[in-house]
Amino acid sequence: MGHGYGAYQKRVRKELKSAEDSIRGLSYERLIAINLKGERVVEHTGNKDGINVPDSDAGKLSNAIVTHNHPTGGTFSQKDLETAFDYGVREVRVCHNGGYYSLERTFAYGKAAPHYRRFSSDYKAALQEYDKKRRAQYNALKVKTPAAKQAYRNDINSFARGWLKQNAEKYGWYYTEGK
Repeated sequence: MGHGYGAYQKRVRKELKSAEDSIRGLSYERLIAINLKGERVVEHTGNKDGINVPDSDAGKLSNAIVTHNHPTGGTFSQKDLETAFDYGVREVRVCHNGGYYSLERTFAYGKAAPHYRRFSSDYKAALQEYDKKRRAQYNALKVKTPAAKQAYRNDINSFARGWLKQNAEKYGWYYTEGK
């Protein structure tokens, strides 16, 4: 966080920390959007699998910092990326017990937004291809223990994070991780 938030940067950072501290560790997803003055402008509660954001919130999400938690600790889903792109979010974050993942756009939002649809589809394709290989290995196991299932999820998450680190800037986004 922090490319161009100007005079409000301390207030934004403080409110973002407060928001993420309040949703870390929840067993369901919760979304909080903060404008560039450090004010909470949207809050939604979902379930363990996601959050539905109504189109009526589009104006409030445009140019906002949107953070939400993933109870499983995973990084961005394709739906996370599409929501960020469709609503013109300035930064989208996923917080978890160990820290956060962040995608911050490097461009002014609008029709000139570089490759944002391709980013989402390329991310999805890379995850599907990798998941297909890993799923075959997981399904070949005779006994599918909870530890094996968690190892499978961790491996997919690790691949996704690596892909984002390597590719986000090609599509006009900064990808960072932090504690």
